[in-house]
Amino acid sequence: MKVSAEKAFNAWLDPLQLNKWFTSSAKVNPSVGGSFTNEDGDSGEYLVIERSRVLSFSWNNQHHQPGSIVLLNFNAKGSELTNIVLTHKNLANDKEVVDLTKGWEWAISSLKSFLETGTGIASD
Repeated sequence: MKVSAEKAFNAWLDPLQLNKWFTSSAKVNPSVGGSFTNEDGDSGEYLVIERSRVLSFSWNNQHHQPGSIVLLNFNAKGSELTNIVLTHKNLANDKEVVDLTKGWEWAISSLKSFLETGTGIASD
């Protein structure tokens, strides 16, 4: 993404930004042990917050692998270029892997669009 790691990282913890590229009615308490919720039924707890480097949270959505863990690594490639590696752990089966891979691919594309142009990509 053609943005700093700090901007990419902050887009995951700022509810106003989350509502523009990922969800609606986001509520976050961005501290380790803090929680997040949104209108899509996603919720969880922040497990690791290392500013501009690592973000990890539990993932609870009754339709999409509750009790799993999401890990994001933000790799700065200079001051205005960032690579994000997303890993979703503890998935139960291949169907969940396929479904969540599609969902996260959309999310990362929407984040990239939002950060680079100001507009996220509408979900299906």
